[in-house]
Amino acid sequence: MTIDDGWTVHNLGDLISLVTAGVDPSELDGVPYVGLEHIESGEVSLRRWADPSKVRSRKTLFQEGDILYGKLRPYLDKAILADRAGICSTDILVFRPKQHVDPFFLVGLLHTKPFIQYAVATSTGVNHPRTSWNALRRYRVPLPPLPEQRAIARVLWTVQRAKEATEQVIAAARELKKSLMRHLLPDPLAYPMRSLAEVADIIMGQSPPGSSYASSGDGVPFLQGAAEFGDEHPTPTKVTTAPRKLVPKDAVLIAVRAPVGKTNIADRDYCIGRGLAAVIATDESDARFIRYWLDETRALLRSQSTGSTFKAIRKRVLEEHLFPDMSVGFQREIATRISTVDRKIAAEEAYRDALATLFDSLLHDLMTAKLRVADSIPEAV
Repeated sequence: MTIDDGWTVHNLGDLISLVTAGVDPSELDGVPYVGLEHIESGEVSLRRWADPSKVRSRKTLFQEGDILYGKLRPYLDKAILADRAGICSTDILVFRPKQHVDPFFLVGLLHTKPFIQYAVATSTGVNHPRTSWNALRRYRVPLPPLPEQRAIARVLWTVQRAKEATEQVIAAARELKKSLMRHLLPDPLAYPMRSLAEVADIIMGQSPPGSSYASSGDGVPFLQGAAEFGDEHPTPTKVTTAPRKLVPKDAVLIAVRAPVGKTNIADRDYCIGRGLAAVIATDESDARFIRYWLDETRALLRSQSTGSTFKAIRKRVLEEHLFPDMSVGFQREIATRISTVDRKIAAEEAYRDALATLFDSLLHDLMTAKLRVADSIPEAV
C-alpha cells in the first residue's frame, strides 16, 4: 500500500524484532541498569541509569542501537534509543530495528501522537495499565524509503542535540549560581546578623471569602500558595473582590505551607492566602537579596516549621529569621551578580522550550510527509 511518493505502510512488527534475551544481573559487571524511572517522558536519549549490583531479579539484555520502550502506562510516552549496552526492567520492551529501518526514525515514530493513542487504546489493567508486544506489532506504520528515513532522522537528531546541549548549559549555569550563592552570601556563623523583621515588613496571608472569588474579571489577583508561582512570575487562577491581605509589586513571596520555603517575587499587586507570606523590603534591604537569602536558608526555615496536621512557618519564625547586617548597597551588588546568572538560565530555558516545540512540530510534519526532506538534506550533517 502506497500513501505518498515511495512511502509504504507496514506493521510495526515487520520493522523491528522484540529482544527477549534475559540475564541475571549478578552475571554482569559494570553495565548500566535502566528502569522506567530512568527514562524521561518525551525524551529520545538515555540520561540516567543505576548500578545493576542492587538489582536482583532477571532482566532483559539490550545493546547499543536498540530502542527501549516503556509498556507500563504508555501515555507517559517513554521511548529512547540506547547509546550503550545494558540491562533493563521487564516493564520495558526492547526493540531491535531491522536493517531497512533507521533506528532514530523509529524512536521518533514511537513518540508520535497516533502511536501513543494506539498504545493507550491497547492497554489492559486498571491500576497498572500495560500495552503489549502482541498489540504493538500490529500498529500500521507509514514508512518512507531508507534515504528519507535517514534524512528525517538527521533533522530530528540535530534539533535534539541542540536541546541537549542547551540543557547542559542550563545545568552548568545552575551550578554556577549555587557556587555564587555559597561564596557571595555571608556565613551566619561568621558575619554580623540581625532579625529579618528589622529590615523588612512581614505580612502573613489570609484567604478572602469564597464568595468573592472569580476566575476572571474585575478584582485583585489572588494567590493561594506556591503552586501558582509559575516558572518566573506568579500565575494566579482567581481574582477576588474582597481582598484581605494585599501585598505590593516587588514583595518577596514565600510559601509558609508545603512546599515550605519556596519563593518568588510579585510582579504586581496581589492578595495572598494562608499558604503564603510576603516579605516587603524597606530602605535597609533589597528585595532580590532577600529572596536569595531566603532561598539559601530554606533548610533552616523548614526545620522550624511546626504543626501536627501539616507543617507551616509561623510569623514569629520569619520575624526572628537571621539576616545579614550589611548595607543595602552591598546587598544590591550581590543580588545583581546572582541575578545575571538567573537571567542567563531563564534565556536558555526559553531556548530549550522553543527547541522542544520545534522538535514536536517537525516530528508530526516529517512523519506524516507533510514536510519532505529527502531532496534537500545532505547525506551528512
